[in-house]
Amino acid sequence: MKFRRKSGVESKISTSSMPDIIFMLLIFFMVTTVLRQFSGLPVSLPKAERIEKLESKRHTSDIWVSKDGLISIEDKLYNNEDVRHVMYEKRASDPQLTVSLKADQAARMEIISDIHNELRKADALKLNYSTKICAPNSLDYDLGKTISFPFNKSVVNVSLMPKRKVLKEAIAWADVIHIHEPFIPLFFWRFKSNKKTIVTHHASLNKLYLIIQEILFLFVSQKVISTCVSNEALKNAHTLSDKSIIIHNGIEINPQATFTHSYNLLFMGRNEKRKNIRLYEKLANNKMISGLYTFLAITNKKGKVKNIKYIINPDEKDKKKILNFSSYYLALNKSNESFGIVLLEAVNYGNLLISSDIDSFKKVMGDSGVYFKNNDIKSLERVIDYCTNNNLRDQWVKQYQHIKRYDIDKLINKWISVYTN
Repeated sequence: MKFRRKSGVESKISTSSMPDIIFMLLIFFMVTTVLRQFSGLPVSLPKAERIEKLESKRHTSDIWVSKDGLISIEDKLYNNEDVRHVMYEKRASDPQLTVSLKADQAARMEIISDIHNELRKADALKLNYSTKICAPNSLDYDLGKTISFPFNKSVVNVSLMPKRKVLKEAIAWADVIHIHEPFIPLFFWRFKSNKKTIVTHHASLNKLYLIIQEILFLFVSQKVISTCVSNEALKNAHTLSDKSIIIHNGIEINPQATFTHSYNLLFMGRNEKRKNIRLYEKLANNKMISGLYTFLAITNKKGKVKNIKYIINPDEKDKKKILNFSSYYLALNKSNESFGIVLLEAVNYGNLLISSDIDSFKKVMGDSGVYFKNNDIKSLERVIDYCTNNNLRDQWVKQYQHIKRYDIDKLINKWISVYTN
């Protein structure tokens, strides 16, 4: 029997789809491959509960500092003196450069301060800082409940017995500690730390309180750098230290601010004697003025005058809405004011400021202010009448230009100098 030979089959591999396969593999490796990043030194960074995302990592340069004081930039070790030259070259090639300092939580503050000085010499001033707040009701470190009691013609809320464990954790986390109104922490808490400690005095105190506080501070041994917000607070600061730096309070200037006349008056302040809400209520009882104007009051306790709309303890969002709605802010304080940050806030949201002629307010606003005689209802009524009959937009522009000297972006460099020197 004869078998027919099978016809030959070509063993040829089709390559028609090969370019597609190669292209897909190329795309796969392009997408999945990670370029090597500088790993820096093995450091234990301080933990943060909240972070702020950098605008772009492309313009960021990391400086790593180990607990042993080693300094690494792009996986190369440098002496402290070399940081200036390296970062100057980087800053010259990238003007948008942001320096991210990643220091071990056990690194000595002396080394960090030296690096700050070298960066300043290199003009690499854009540096990331991590901050936390240790205070009652803080989201970072909550010190617990407060008690309220009358003090200096006002009512203050203080924590006399803070949560000690929380306080210790906060101190351990920080490289620099900044205490506002230091009397309670230094005297009652017996605050102690070998870390750099800055204190800021805000209050303007009468002579009796100054004498008592100066005596009690004799029993405080904590070394501090003393600052205050105004000349009025300087006397307060001198009870703790003969040397004190004045750095004014600051605000973030609102570039969209503008003044538009409307018949809306605003009072902001606690319902207490020195804030003088009683004078505002007297003004609201003037039938001619109340028939023309709407009276708003942001305060902590409702009053009895029907012509006033009392807004009790609004949050910051609602407060800004009210400031944008009103046109004239009345600062009626009689005394004991150190600075007056609310004056700046009101102008910053398009309000023309009308204030009593106490010295602290005149020092803050200078010749841009519109003043009435302190606690004088007739003088205040004349000023309101003048505002009714005149276009005061130019006066508001003068006030707005004046408050730019309190721009936080300018003042922050003074604070950085205090923190780092």
